[in-house]
Amino acid sequence: MNKVVVVGSANIDLIMRSQELPRVGETRWDGVFSSALGGKGANQAIAAQRAGADVIFIARVGNDEYGRSMITACRQAGVETRYIASDPDLPTGIAMIGIDHRGRNTIVVSPGANAGLLPGDIEQAAAEFHNADTILLQLEVPAESVAAAIRLAASCGRQVLLNPAPAVELEDSLYKDLHVIIPNEVEAEMLSGISVADPPGLAGAAAFFLDKGVRNVVITLGERGVYVADRKGSDLVSSYKILPLDTTGAGDVFCGFLAKALAKNRTITEAVHWANAGAALSTTRLGAIPSIPDWQQVEDFLRSKPEMNHSQGAY
Repeated sequence: MNKVVVVGSANIDLIMRSQELPRVGETRWDGVFSSALGGKGANQAIAAQRAGADVIFIARVGNDEYGRSMITACRQAGVETRYIASDPDLPTGIAMIGIDHRGRNTIVVSPGANAGLLPGDIEQAAAEFHNADTILLQLEVPAESVAAAIRLAASCGRQVLLNPAPAVELEDSLYKDLHVIIPNEVEAEMLSGISVADPPGLAGAAAFFLDKGVRNVVITLGERGVYVADRKGSDLVSSYKILPLDTTGAGDVFCGFLAKALAKNRTITEAVHWANAGAALSTTRLGAIPSIPDWQQVEDFLRSKPEMNHSQGAY
């Protein structure tokens, strides 16, 4: 099997690039505007599809041009769209994204129809959970819907991957049903209360999740690499030496490729290496969805043996 169910958000990204991100009260006049389809759920769904998975996306958009464009884009990418509902009352979600010349970004999101994705929408797709290998979730939709998806997936005996973004407090009972949790360094610190700026901090944050019952912890650290831990030990997977053009959506590419790899029964370390390459390659392109590479492009990238930022080794 090779089936991934993604439950999550779908947005239109309104992007402004400038040499530097403005400070509070500052107005900059060097902006270059563009727009693209995005949202963590849509990004991860299309990433998993381009990685080679068969993807079903459960989401909610507005009954507007943005929403219709999102459904069309997902369908053209090969994602199954029958569970993307059009909300009659709420508009499609919007993300305002600022990007500086180093590819760093700030993002403000108006959830719109994403806030209308309810547990009933999850229940309507219950049959897909039974047939899936991996369920991939984020936190840009209501917490009760994420909880419903985790419990349904666990009752079906499926692997559950949670990207806890944005970081919000989770019910303790949900952690034990997670096969993998995938926070970035900010999210790991917010959820665990432990700084991950150094090796002891990374180990402490990972232990926080493992003690709650999570089977695998994968903390993405940007140019510092990816920290992977389970009850047997931990490892730091190196990042690649590349000059990023736009880091928007790189974490979502990582999650989508990770879900595909685990659906094909790769080990967690093998899956992280592959996902890390996909995310790195995506940062050399503009936009979230437009930047997502496909399986062959990542294979070519790996064959080129790109230089890595750090030597690999266990903490």
